Amino acid sequence: AALNPDMRMLPGALQALVTPLISRPDVAATGPKFWWDDERRFSMPPNDDPTLAFLALMRFDPLIPTLSRLHGRRWLRRAVNYWRAAQPVSVSMLCGACIVTSRRVLNELGGFDPGYFLYYEDADWSRRARRAGLRLLYVPQAEVIHYYNQSPKSNPQRSARASEARFYAKHYGRGGSVGLEVVDRLATSFASRRAPTPPGDMIRLGQPEKPPRLTLNGLQP
Repeated sequence: AALNPDMRMLPGALQALVTPLISRPDVAATGPKFWWDDERRFSMPPNDDPTLAFLALMRFDPLIPTLSRLHGRRWLRRAVNYWRAAQPVSVSMLCGACIVTSRRVLNELGGFDPGYFLYYEDADWSRRARRAGLRLLYVPQAEVIHYYNQSPKSNPQRSARASEARFYAKHYGRGGSVGLEVVDRLATSFASRRAPTPPGDMIRLGQPEKPPRLTLNGLQP
């Protein structure tokens, strides 16, 4: 099992993750349902396989309102089905904070690529598993607390960028590296022409370490 240091497994989680590996030889690995807090109020969304199309969508989504609305609706439908799942579901990738696999699969695929300092190692490993004809299983019966934003809080943006560049170069070759550069340049140029000037009284609050909680009439949800 691969486990982040900033997480806690709830009773029965490990057994629920191990059982499908024993009963289904076509399953490479399993992953749990993640909560961000001990009260289990904030559930983590499903992971997206970072294809080149996904890369372009993520860069331009915040810049084009129509695209953002369409993508948001599609994403929400998928996320709600994921959150409501009562039985194990096949997924395109598993979150590396908690992945349970077998010695047989590790011998076949190897472990995480050590070239990734932080982020994308799970996407890379998930790709290798699917290319080997194996399935990845999300097991909602296994519940885990993954404390919000603890691992990357030192320098998340720098870590993400380096790993992102490695992933696209590794899986798409020279075209992936060029594609990443082109998409970034286009998105930056587009943003500079469309982005509104922020109000002068805005204050940057820094990187959050806990899930944000909103209040309504003095009550927390």
